[in-house]
Amino acid sequence: MRPGDRYLICSDGLSGFVGPDAIRDVLAGGDIDQVPDSLVRLAYEAGAPDNVTVIAVDLPDGNWQERDASPLALGAAGRLAGTP
Repeated sequence: MRPGDRYLICSDGLSGFVGPDAIRDVLAGGDIDQVPDSLVRLAYEAGAPDNVTVIAVDLPDGNWQERDASPLALGAAGRLAGTP
């Protein structure tokens, strides 16, 4: 892993219905807080019949030890945790 890398963890509800090129495009072009919602929407538009799980993570660049140590939840998980 390198600073600035972006990672995706997802269920087959996403990968089974949305092609790798479309997933790559969303990951490359979106703000990290919009990526999960965008990918879930694409999966449902493609006919995903069940729950779709998407976790997108950006590794911080620079010195991570100098950053706030509090975890940050974005997207749907952030709304559940009360994060705007």
